[in-house]
Amino acid sequence: MAAYLAEDGRRSSAEISELVDLSEATVRRRISRLQSSGQLTLRCDVARESSGYPIGVWYLCRIPSDKITAAGTALGKLAPVRMCTAVDGSANLIIQAWVQNLEQVSAFESKHSLTHCQACRSTDRRARPSNLKYPRVGQN
Repeated sequence: MAAYLAEDGRRSSAEISELVDLSEATVRRRISRLQSSGQLTLRCDVARESSGYPIGVWYLCRIPSDKITAAGTALGKLAPVRMCTAVDGSANLIIQAWVQNLEQVSAFESKHSLTHCQACRSTDRRARPSNLKYPRVGQN
């Protein structure tokens, strides 16, 4: 069911019930149970350029493995954070935040200790305004 919702989060329980060969009531109950347990979250993304938050910031962080679940859960609940996910590699937590201006980048980092916390060490950061234009190939 989750795979079908990942393809199209607007699918109705009736449509999913046909796809998985279960009753519509069963599909509704199971989806509700998955959502209540936190195993399934549905969300709708908006275009950052139209959101009022034109700057996207990516953080590549290193967190001790015994703290990554708690840190990821806490950081993922912060309003500016659009994505927070654990990965393999030298940076084992990737965070994407949206802010309105560059001053909010420093404020976000200071308030949430992204640059100086022992448990969450930011190994790299990239900020990109949505109005940044790249020249086309062949243009000067």
